[in-house]
Amino acid sequence: MCIRDRTQIEPKVSPFGGLDFEVSFKYAGSFFYQIEFYDPKLKITNYGQPDWIVVHPKFRIGGRTLTAESLVVQSVLCRCLGKLSNWPKCLGSQAKLGYNAVHFVPMQQYGASGSMFSLKNQHSLDDWYVEDKNMPPEDRMELLKNTIQEVTDKHGMLCLVDVVLNHTSKDSLWLEEHPDAAYNLQNCPFMKVAWVFDKFLSDFSKEYSAKKIPELSLIHISEPTRPERISYAVFCLKKK
Repeated sequence: MCIRDRTQIEPKVSPFGGLDFEVSFKYAGSFFYQIEFYDPKLKITNYGQPDWIVVHPKFRIGGRTLTAESLVVQSVLCRCLGKLSNWPKCLGSQAKLGYNAVHFVPMQQYGASGSMFSLKNQHSLDDWYVEDKNMPPEDRMELLKNTIQEVTDKHGMLCLVDVVLNHTSKDSLWLEEHPDAAYNLQNCPFMKVAWVFDKFLSDFSKEYSAKKIPELSLIHISEPTRPERISYAVFCLKKK
């Protein structure tokens, strides 16, 4: 049998004449496999039906083993927890409610927009979570590691965090060095329509907030007579 990484596994003959394959997986995930056997008479290699094996993860917390199905996960906006020093106390109340895992939205250094899903530096913790804004990135990560360990040890909670490498801020240093790594109008000209529309909405929002646009009213036009009970609605703005 051949596994995804081309590992060859020799079969064992069972007492009933069949072939048994024993496979040990060191980590969870989906694994492709296929049976290969050589025909010495025809001198060709035959291949069985390809298939996949899904190995579910197991987690160990405080001497306990948890399966993915047994996780009760709470997603939190990290900013709502405040500084790292406050996290164990805040999350302790969630552990008492029965949660055994917490999912953190990104906590790395945020970009110009301030969005938690638009990161400037994926390798450093944002200023929001530390007392000393001059703390070096490696010390911040060590502090985060210790905080997570405290939450795990005290409350028995598994901790997960988003990395969101695909959500990178426009002022990211590595993006400035590698602009080809992101969608832009040069490598994706078909996105120009979306860019024009986004720019219009951005300009409109700025002008409207600055009271440079007359007061508008919203018109709702519905068309419920589409086939298969599909209807659509159109909203547009007009001057009062």
